[in-house]
Amino acid sequence: MCAEAESKLRGILLSQRVLKPQGAVTQPAPPPAWPWGPENRWQPRPMDSSLTLPSATTEAGMFLTLLLLLSRHSQRATAAQGPQGVECVVFNDEYLTCVWGSRATLTANYSLYYWYTLPRPGNQSSAVECKRYLQEQGLNTGCWFARSEILQFRSFHIHVNASQQGSQLVIPSSAMKLQDLVKPAAPANLSICNTSNNQLQLTWASVYHKPACLEHTVRYKSNKDTDWTEHVVRDEIFSLPSVDFEKHYTFYVRSKISQYCGSTRLWSEWSLPAAWGRNASDHRVECVVFNDEYLTCVWGSRATLTANYSLYYWYTLPRPGNQSSAVECKRYLQEQGLNTGCWFARSEILQFRSFHIHVNASQQGSQLVIPSSAMKLQDLVKPAAPANLSICNTSNNQLQLTWASVYHKPACLEHTVRYKSNKDTDWTEHVVRDEIFSLPSVDFEKHYTFYVRSKISQYCGSTRLWSEWSLPAAWGRNASDHRVECVVFNDEYLTCVWGSRATLTANYSLYYWYTLPRPGNQSSAVECKRYLQEQGLNTGCWFARSEILQFRSFHIHVNASQQGSQLVIPSSAMKLQDLVKPAAPANLSICNTSNNQLQLTWASVYHKPACLEHTVRYKSNKDTDWTEHVVRDEIFSLPSVDFEKHYTFYVRSKISQYCGSTRLWSEWSLPAAWGRNASDHRKPEKQGLWFWIHVVLPTTSLLVFLVLFVLLIRMERVWVILMPRIPNPSKNFDELFSTHKGNFPEWAGVSKDVMESFRPNYSESFCYVSELPPKEGCEKLKAPPGRSAPPSSSGPGLSPSKNSYVGV
Repeated sequence: MCAEAESKLRGILLSQRVLKPQGAVTQPAPPPAWPWGPENRWQPRPMDSSLTLPSATTEAGMFLTLLLLLSRHSQRATAAQGPQGVECVVFNDEYLTCVWGSRATLTANYSLYYWYTLPRPGNQSSAVECKRYLQEQGLNTGCWFARSEILQFRSFHIHVNASQQGSQLVIPSSAMKLQDLVKPAAPANLSICNTSNNQLQLTWASVYHKPACLEHTVRYKSNKDTDWTEHVVRDEIFSLPSVDFEKHYTFYVRSKISQYCGSTRLWSEWSLPAAWGRNASDHRVECVVFNDEYLTCVWGSRATLTANYSLYYWYTLPRPGNQSSAVECKRYLQEQGLNTGCWFARSEILQFRSFHIHVNASQQGSQLVIPSSAMKLQDLVKPAAPANLSICNTSNNQLQLTWASVYHKPACLEHTVRYKSNKDTDWTEHVVRDEIFSLPSVDFEKHYTFYVRSKISQYCGSTRLWSEWSLPAAWGRNASDHRVECVVFNDEYLTCVWGSRATLTANYSLYYWYTLPRPGNQSSAVECKRYLQEQGLNTGCWFARSEILQFRSFHIHVNASQQGSQLVIPSSAMKLQDLVKPAAPANLSICNTSNNQLQLTWASVYHKPACLEHTVRYKSNKDTDWTEHVVRDEIFSLPSVDFEKHYTFYVRSKISQYCGSTRLWSEWSLPAAWGRNASDHRKPEKQGLWFWIHVVLPTTSLLVFLVLFVLLIRMERVWVILMPRIPNPSKNFDELFSTHKGNFPEWAGVSKDVMESFRPNYSESFCYVSELPPKEGCEKLKAPPGRSAPPSSSGPGLSPSKNSYVGV
């Protein structure tokens, strides 16, 4: 019977030109597999305007009948396959999502078709396929509808199907009234006032564009209560009488479309909390999804926290009972051992789900809880700042600014361009959809500075978080090339440098401040306390460790005054955790294990070694290029080493993606060497010096000495000059012995008169000297011949002794 009805309907629809072959149109997702076979698949199209109203009515009715028949037939065949239903929610009258599963539950790629009908017969629109699918790993899990596609007070029909192994899979659904599926946004700007009669007055603002259609639930509890108290109110005000000043109270508000505007049962998420009273905590949990790459939830700092908090999180879907289990944070952000936030990897982020967190701690037996509410992570995405700003001057004297979006879905972004010339006092801003901006009629005597920032547009989320401003781009006369370069060295100190003595023409000053993601949380601007100077000119600023606050937006303003004009070096907000440059690794050690592999280990100087990733660089004496490997731990193994080679290793480190987005690597470590003659290759410059001193110089000196020695022997004239001979005087004395018979005075030519003058012309008597004679007697002294004996000098009876001496 079904086959017969299908055949008749097919013939009617073909004859009325309602259906056309699918092959003529390219679909973004697999089309529905109709029961009459894959070779003749068809899809609906808008009705031809040439058709009359009766024929259009007939066509629409027949097409609806066809869909109902197919749905019932396929539901009976595949009731046990696929998801159980489609959940549709209109979020704040801004967009509609219809979700039918997740990657874990779906086995086929479904497509969605929708149409509207009015109560009166024949008023049915054409079926249209979903234009924007929600996907997980390439699989359609839902459909997103823009505001222009939402028609309330109509019957909204959807048909979700897929084809798998020749069978038709259909997810059952029924007609819906979209005005009954509206989920308003959470109330904002909660404010508490203590009136004169000791009662608290809570007020708030509704984000929903029809506040008169809302009713609200106020939920509150004091620090001494165990259960929450709830009240339903119609207006945006609530009063709590007779408050206790010794307690502190926490309030939440949520909203729902009242019965006067719809029959929805969907409440908004709870608002952000508002607190009042004694020791009412100012802590809030701020969650931001950075560029769809990671999520951080921060609830304080070391200076403001008094206990070590833990975070638990889970996800829920709109339909009841679809809640995941609570899981504790895996990677805490810490300051001096105290948990200040939680870091979530990309795989842990699920958008288009309700994200719940619970942050608590225990102190002195009491339970401390930092209040938080459910969040939509797609509304908390903060994209990365645009990059590669480029300015082109077109032929018609206008500037054309282009840039590149780092966010992986550039079609989901809207941008704000901010520019100013050197003669303007205020910035001018423009919001654009594309990555291009034109500024007409520029003045060539001015120089212009441009910035760009981005935000997720309303078509992909409801976020209000703008990216940081891009790095500036300048154009025009005297456009400054100065930039401020900031680096956090090993989490110990921060330097921001903007030039040198050779490039700067004025003495600049730096002011800095911090901001948090939520509006109004900005610290006061403070001037730099320690300037870096060159010849008395400020070239940078040095910040101590106590002045560095990570996971905050760090803003700087560098300016100077010159000849009555204001000079500003452009800069943008920075995340200091993305500017950390760790110290180089130390204590490299190499061990040769039993299986002939080298094991390299080192020590990280950075105080959070778990936040580091490392690059190992090595080369042998027979290699020409370096080999590099990236590792997470402080160990690296090199298998199958050659004992005839010697290897040299270096290591450097960088903050990993789990702790920041920095691209700054540390310096390379000191080298470590292993292998044959490894010790001789550690310092090649010293080895070369040793070779010259101990080998080349002695050898050269010896060779020079040998050459000189040979030359001295071989060249007689040189030998005579350097070593003269001693002359022989014998030939000059031949006449002395041969002619003058050895008479030297005669040979010398001395006259006889001179010789005679040297002869004595007088005589001298001998003088006798004697010793006393011994007692036994003495021998008489005899005088020489021709001489008379001298008289005795010893007196009478004495004679000279035999030991007497004669002197003249």
